Amino acid sequence: MVHGDPRLENLPAGLGGEHLVLDLGFAARRPRVHDLAYAGAWILLGPDDTATAIATEPSDTVTQLRSCITAYEQGAGALTAVERGAFDGYLAGVCLYQSTVAAHLPDPDAHLSRPGIRKMLAIARQLVTQPRKFL
Repeated sequence: MVHGDPRLENLPAGLGGEHLVLDLGFAARRPRVHDLAYAGAWILLGPDDTATAIATEPSDTVTQLRSCITAYEQGAGALTAVERGAFDGYLAGVCLYQSTVAAHLPDPDAHLSRPGIRKMLAIARQLVTQPRKFL
């Protein structure tokens, strides 16, 4: 079982410092790379524009995601060959989900024009045209 929506807002610390897991709306039986890709997209790519200033060059994003994956593997064990092969597809899917979000908003163009969202869509395009970019 994976959380499905591992964003910092959903993983706060309790009063005693213990980690809490909230918002299980996307929880399901999925490969663990789903959470890794989702967290990478939302935390490192920053669709809310927070990461846009941090990673100004595409190579910065690649470096950040690879560092995150390495840290994940150190804590949770190495990714299998199948997980490695699936990672880019999951990441592209999470990034492309922003077009679905936009379809449900009053001003889809405004949503898709935000720097963080445009960055996510550009990453998705790279992943579709150049698979195995991150792993």
